[in-house]
Amino acid sequence: MPIAYVLVPPGSTAKTLAGEFARYLSIPITTRMTTAQITAAVCHTYTAAGANSR
Repeated sequence: MPIAYVLVPPGSTAKTLAGEFARYLSIPITTRMTTAQITAAVCHTYTAAGANSR
């Protein structure tokens, strides 16, 4: 199972956390993207790479 290590400051939002995963995966994001959009892009990238829960 792949492991991603991201740093987020205390008090970060879910959007900040999702954005850090996107940055780790080199997924371009904009400030206008919602948390759900960023999370979907991150999950899609992990799924496409074969990183599923099995």
